[in-house]
Amino acid sequence: MKKVTRFAIFILLVLAACQTETEKVCEDRVCTEEFRSVGVRFLDNKGELLVVNDYQSLNKRTGKVLHSGNPADQPLEGYYTVASDSDLRELSEKGDVIVVSARHPETEVLKETQFVVSGGRCACHISKISGPEQVTFE
Repeated sequence: MKKVTRFAIFILLVLAACQTETEKVCEDRVCTEEFRSVGVRFLDNKGELLVVNDYQSLNKRTGKVLHSGNPADQPLEGYYTVASDSDLRELSEKGDVIVVSARHPETEVLKETQFVVSGGRCACHISKISGPEQVTFE
């Protein structure tokens, strides 16, 4: 019985030490309460705002869809969320390639573009490294 108790205490100490190391890695950060997002607008060949079909943003590294064309995900009509602070832990610190795709509502032409967005375990907010502000269908 003493061996089991000692082993249990040893395991608890090891777990506590691991958690302490994880906390130390991120303890010096001071974060704001703002909520950041990276978005994109789609335009038709006349430069008019376009509400697209089949929108999705896909993290190429993980294969996970971050956002879809669901109107609840979109803050404004015609503006589509590529990634947001809600995706922070899904993104790497060095940046992940996010493949954004959408289909023109009339011509059914599929358009794809890429963004690089960083986040990570210790990041306070996501950051856009590269990617367009808008995508134009020809």
